[in-house]
Amino acid sequence: MKLISGIILVIASIILLFINSRTDFFDALAGLLLGLGVGLLVGYFQKSKKKPKNQHLY
Repeated sequence: MKLISGIILVIASIILLFINSRTDFFDALAGLLLGLGVGLLVGYFQKSKKKPKNQHLY
């Protein structure tokens, strides 16, 4: 799951580099990929926070 999130964020980052010189289609596509990547990362971090082994750190 972590690897998939990283790959999606890398793809989104590459597309984001082309927004300034492309049409609205690429802008929307980059926004969609970035949203998916952020959503996966948020879900991953929420799962990792629920692990009991991390409770002693707080």
